[in-house]
Amino acid sequence: MIADLSSISPRHAVVATVAVISLMWFARHHHLESARLQTDRCVSTLSALSGDVTSQRARPVLESGWDAMGIKIHLELHTRLAVGIANCMGNSPSNVVQVGAQRNDFFGSVRSQNVEGTPGAGWMSNNVDGVTWEPETLAVYRQMLPKFKTYIGFGTWIGPTLLYAASQFSSIERVYGIEADPAAFATVSVNLALNSGAPWYPRVHLQPGGVGPGSSSASTPNRVKMSSASAGNSCSGMAEMSANCGEMTLSWQVNTYPLPALFKQWRINTPADTFVKVDVEAFECTLIPSWIDWLTKLGSGNKPGFFIAFHSYITKCTDGQYDDIARFAALYKTVWRNVETGKGWQRIPPSEIPQASGGAWGRKFQKDTFMFTDF
Repeated sequence: MIADLSSISPRHAVVATVAVISLMWFARHHHLESARLQTDRCVSTLSALSGDVTSQRARPVLESGWDAMGIKIHLELHTRLAVGIANCMGNSPSNVVQVGAQRNDFFGSVRSQNVEGTPGAGWMSNNVDGVTWEPETLAVYRQMLPKFKTYIGFGTWIGPTLLYAASQFSSIERVYGIEADPAAFATVSVNLALNSGAPWYPRVHLQPGGVGPGSSSASTPNRVKMSSASAGNSCSGMAEMSANCGEMTLSWQVNTYPLPALFKQWRINTPADTFVKVDVEAFECTLIPSWIDWLTKLGSGNKPGFFIAFHSYITKCTDGQYDDIARFAALYKTVWRNVETGKGWQRIPPSEIPQASGGAWGRKFQKDTFMFTDF
């Protein structure tokens, strides 16, 4: 299921309509049959990639909360991608590529956009091959995802892990992608729409917005500021960002929702069957401690599995947050740590995880990626 533009905000329908009218004007005033045919194709593609505004199936569950800047970024890129993919004003058959087609077909037959100058153009076809980009991530996916039925990923970015989970694991019955960066959300929406004929496509649900702190099951949004050096660059964030992500010259407002509220909204009644991927550019320092109360109430054997990337190179957590992260880890039966690229995963017995140490032990989580499981 993809999110259509109109339902993210009432203004989306107006902008999409303006884009279509502009294309029709081009054909009419240039009196060119080829332009008319190109325009027809573009309008058709734009409609397909934007979703049917009357479709209940295509409507996001919750509002993105993007302000005028966020809506502008999203709509401009979404329309540009649709126009580029439709080849409205030129002949560029390479604007859609098959991921893995040149790379031992590791990713299968997933299609992605390749419109020059847009976020992630051709990135998946060049990187997601099981060797070049995060091989340990895809290795743990292959090991762990068959044990789960529901997949939740945030931030989803342009969709590499989301589409991998959806397309490659028949055990996964539902896939949810959450993305607060409007440019990244536009890109993952188009990448998903390009796969509308795939058998796994109906299982995928996209939600614009972010995950905020808290153990509440109430879906009342909290609107926050998100910053970026360049929207869609995979380093936009809600935390205080360091120079490692570039100069944060761009910002917008976006809604966030507590993770337990999303579980309730999506009727995920068996959390233990759910795999949650967290990659939020240092905002994990705030999120993880806020989930302790929720997870404690769920009890042993009923907690979701978490795959969490830590980003100390962007912003370090406080000592208190590191202590809370250690407490979070101690709730789980098994903790796996990606020790170092190329070295695989190391199991950390729960008995070795103290719940408080002035932040000293918790700082073990300041880099690398960890998997927390309740089995």
